[in-house]
Amino acid sequence: MNQIKKRYQMVPLFTFIAIFILYAGSLSNHTDQDISIVDYESSKFILIQEFERPPSNAEKGTTRNNGAPQLFWTLEENYETNGVHPINGISTDDYIFKISYTDTDNDDPRAGGNFIYLVLNGVNHSLTCVDENFVDGSIFQTTINGLNPMDHEYYFLCFDGNYTVRFPSENASLPVINSRPELIIPYLNPSGGNIYSGSVFPNFANATDPITFQVIYLDIDNHPPSSGLGSRGVVLDNVYHKMNPQEGQGFYYDGIYSNGEMFEISFQVNVGDDHSHYFEFTDSMGATNYSTPIQGPVIVEGFPDLRIGRDYERRPLITGQPNSDNHTEWWNITISATIENPSEHSVNQPFLVKFDIYYADIISGEFSLVQAEEVTIAHLYHTQRNKINISFSALSVGIYKTTVTADSGFEITEIVDNNDTHTNNIASVQFQVGPDLVLENEKINPPSAFSGESVIMSATIFNNGRTTAYFDNSHPLIVEFTINNETFMDVISEPLEPGEHIISDMDYTYFSEGELILTVRVDRDNNVEEAGDLGSFNNNNVGFKKITFIEKRYDFKTPSFAPNLIWISLTMTLATIMKTLFSKKQKQDH
Repeated sequence: MNQIKKRYQMVPLFTFIAIFILYAGSLSNHTDQDISIVDYESSKFILIQEFERPPSNAEKGTTRNNGAPQLFWTLEENYETNGVHPINGISTDDYIFKISYTDTDNDDPRAGGNFIYLVLNGVNHSLTCVDENFVDGSIFQTTINGLNPMDHEYYFLCFDGNYTVRFPSENASLPVINSRPELIIPYLNPSGGNIYSGSVFPNFANATDPITFQVIYLDIDNHPPSSGLGSRGVVLDNVYHKMNPQEGQGFYYDGIYSNGEMFEISFQVNVGDDHSHYFEFTDSMGATNYSTPIQGPVIVEGFPDLRIGRDYERRPLITGQPNSDNHTEWWNITISATIENPSEHSVNQPFLVKFDIYYADIISGEFSLVQAEEVTIAHLYHTQRNKINISFSALSVGIYKTTVTADSGFEITEIVDNNDTHTNNIASVQFQVGPDLVLENEKINPPSAFSGESVIMSATIFNNGRTTAYFDNSHPLIVEFTINNETFMDVISEPLEPGEHIISDMDYTYFSEGELILTVRVDRDNNVEEAGDLGSFNNNNVGFKKITFIEKRYDFKTPSFAPNLIWISLTMTLATIMKTLFSKKQKQDH
C-alpha cells in the first residue's frame, strides 16, 4: 500500500483533474460503453474507448417506433441491376452475390435472432460484410461455386428483430450455368482404316502431303461451338485455322455434342521439325477451353520407299539355295532377299530386315516358325538395291517358307506407309530343301497301241527340287508300272540333277482289244528323301494313263501282182523322163 500511494503521489494534480472530467463526460452521454484503461507507463494513464455500435431505440428505452430495414442492389459495377457477377459462367467459376442493407436504426441483421441470407434455389446462404454502419448502408456478400448446369433463382432475405424484408419481390434468375467444353484427342480414325494416336495425322510427313488435324469436341450441355471468329479451331505456330465437323456417319457425326463431335481440317504445312499446335473451342454460351500444346507435325522434303525387290514378273527376290552341290550337305542353306529404295530420297539411318522361316509339317502340310533372324542395314541410298543373306540349317528336307519384312522395327517413315502398315515391305516365298521327284500324267505314254504287238510304256520323271536326287546301285530308284493286274519294275541308279529329267520305260504286249489303266509309281517305298514328300508317294510321285488297245486291220487286199505293176509303171515313167531330156540335149548340140 505504501508503494501504491507513493506512485500516485508522483502524478501531477492536473492529470487527475483531466481524467475526472473526461470520465464524467462519458458517463453522462453513454451508459453501456466498454472502457479499457491501459497503463503504458508508470507516469500516466491512457483511456481507450471502444464503441461496438450506436444503441438502438429499444436500448435507449425510447418509445419511437422501430423502422424497417431496406435491401437494394449495390449499384457497383456489374451490380447495377442484379445481385450476382458473373451472370454467365461455368460450374467451376466463382459467383459473387452482393446486396446493400440499410437500417436507420442501425440494427445489425446478424445480432441475436436477426439474420440476413442469400436464398439460392431455396437454400439459405449466410452473408458477411466489412462496413458495419448500417445507417448509411452496408454491403453484404458471399461467394458460391460448384453450381450445376441448371436454371438458378435467388433473392435476399433479412430480419432486424422487428421486420422481415425480402428483395427482390420476385425471384431473380441466374442464367443457366454452362459447362466448359472438353477437347479430346482421337485415338481411332472414325472413317475406318488404321488405328493411330494423336491430334495430327500423319505426324511425320512430306511437304507435299496434306496434314489432317482432328479433335473431338464434347459439351455435356449439348451446346454447339460458337460460330464467332477464333472460336473453334487449331492454332498451329500461333496461326489460327478454323475447323469444321468431319463428314461421315456414326458416333461422332450425329450432331449431338454431348457425346462428342469430330472436327477436322487438312492443309499443307511448311517444312520444319519445330511445329507445335493446340486446339481452342468456345461454346455458344461463351465458355472456352484449350488443349495443352502438342508438338508436331514434323515435315520433311521427301520420304524413301523401302520395298522387297521384285523381278520382271513381279515375283519377290527372295531365295533359299543350298550352299553346296554335294547331296550330303543338303541341310546347309543360304536365304537371301533384295531390299530396294526406288524413291529419290535416301535412308540415312539404320533399319532392320527380319527373316521368319517356317517349315511345312510332313503330314499336315501346316507351317510352323522354326527360325527368326534380323539383319541391320546401315543405310539405303535412293534408287539403290541391297541383297542380304542369312544362313539356315534345315531341320530336314522338305518345304520351307520365308517371310521377309523390311524395316521390321518401324524406324523409317516411308512415303507410302506412314508407319502404320508395311506397304510393299513384306513378301513370302516357298523353297524346297532336298530333291523333289515329280511325275506328270501328260508325260506317261502311250495313249493307244495295237493289240498283239509289243508296246513301250514310258514315264518322264523330273527333279523339281534344289538338290540332286541321289541314287546308285546300292540305293536305286524303283519305278513301278502296273497294268492289267501285272506289275513291272524299272531300276534307275544314275543321280538326277535339279531341273533335269529321266525317262523310265517298260515293254508290254496286250493281246485283246479294250482300255487299260496304267499306274506308275516312283519311289514307292519312299527310299529317296524328297522335299515334296508328305508322308506318302501321292505327292506328284504317282501317275495314271488310260491306254486303248485296238486290233490291227487293213481296209483292202492288195493282189499278188500288184507290186510288179507298180514297179513297171515307175520304170516306164522314168524312161519317158530320160528320153525327153536326151532329146532336148541333141537339139541343143545341132
